[in-house]
Amino acid sequence: MALSFKPGLTRELLKREASSPLRLAIFCVGGLALGWLVISHSLVAYLSTHSPPELTLSIRPDHSQALLLLAANELERRTPKQPQLSKTHLTELKEKTERGLIADPLSARAYRLLGQIAELEGSVATAETFMQAAARRSLEESFAIDWMMRKSVERKNHESAAYYADILMGSDPGPIVYTTPFLARMAEDSDARPFLAKLLATNPNWRRAFFSLLGLSASDARTPYNLLMSLRETAAPPTKVELNAY
Repeated sequence: MALSFKPGLTRELLKREASSPLRLAIFCVGGLALGWLVISHSLVAYLSTHSPPELTLSIRPDHSQALLLLAANELERRTPKQPQLSKTHLTELKEKTERGLIADPLSARAYRLLGQIAELEGSVATAETFMQAAARRSLEESFAIDWMMRKSVERKNHESAAYYADILMGSDPGPIVYTTPFLARMAEDSDARPFLAKLLATNPNWRRAFFSLLGLSASDARTPYNLLMSLRETAAPPTKVELNAY
């Protein structure tokens, strides 16, 4: 039995055969591109945690973590003996940090670094805006939270100072040695003391350590006693341990 082919079918088969090399080439290029994408991202992820940020940025110039680490190294590793950063240098650091923020808009670290740079540039108002943004985005941004607490104490914004002090010491009791002197100033201020007493009445986890250090930071020996007495009628009155510390 003789086989017969329709002219249209024959042409269709020829077209498919002719397109096969092109299709294969497209698949190869796509596969190589996908492979490179996976490899490059894996390499960048490895380098970002095991290598200097400059190396990571040489492969991926918009890598947020590397950009912010580079700026942080410049700001945080300086010693008091080193000369102040020039205006040009600060501008360069700001540009790096802003690029990092664009790549990662939720980065609390980026906002905090921009706050540090603004303060070095002499713009305290801008610095405060960025520090507030950093503190809102992460309770682990201890630098920004400590900065806001200190500024609040200086400006006698007592409610804000107590709020930031609680966050700072609640997340990490370590800073209590440096925070207690600021709270001692509040305890010795008749206007500020009620805000501090209200916070202590909630019995935060750092309260016992605070009272053990308060006497070393207060300028008036009666300060710990006055503060302890203000807690007598609260839901968390002074404990024997706290009274003995006084």
